[in-house]
Amino acid sequence: MTTATDTDGVVCDAFPLRGYFRRVYGIAIAEDYVAAVRLAYDEEHDRAFAYSEYCRSSAEHPAVHTQAIRARGNWPGRMIGPTELLGVYRSLGLRISAASNVEAATNGVRSRLSSKRLRVFCTCPKVIGELGGTPGPALAATKCAGSALGIAELRPRDQWTREMIGIKPEPRHWAAHDPFKELYARIEPPPRSNSPRGV
Repeated sequence: MTTATDTDGVVCDAFPLRGYFRRVYGIAIAEDYVAAVRLAYDEEHDRAFAYSEYCRSSAEHPAVHTQAIRARGNWPGRMIGPTELLGVYRSLGLRISAASNVEAATNGVRSRLSSKRLRVFCTCPKVIGELGGTPGPALAATKCAGSALGIAELRPRDQWTREMIGIKPEPRHWAAHDPFKELYARIEPPPRSNSPRGV
């Protein structure tokens, strides 16, 4: 990405990610930095959200970066960087493969940004700063992640976060389930009838 992007309408407030959002990340490695950006992908509506970023000096040992990246979930990912480091990070436990066709990935992310099908949480200041200014490591990692939506994975259903809303949904219609819609419907429950059963 060679030009700045208008961030108006792209940056959004952070919100609890739905259980049915698929997750993936991109990692960009250069001489002076290691950056990783995670995307949550709403496949049904073909929209993605950059919700987590990591950017540190490459002077630190790969094991340090691996631990920090895996701590946020060991999702599948793609990498832009020296080929020899791909094996190093794999051996340390990252589920990554080399990014291919970088130009297509760049065009794909640019298209998503312009159509608002890729949005960035306000909790990702490095990505936001590079969108509106000089492209750097965080944006390179975002581009890499955007090229990997096809390998994004769902969290196992028994790990979907529901503690925060106190709802255990019915086991059917998982893909269409929206726990927040169900929550709002239950905020004002209808009064219980005192009439005898069957009347």
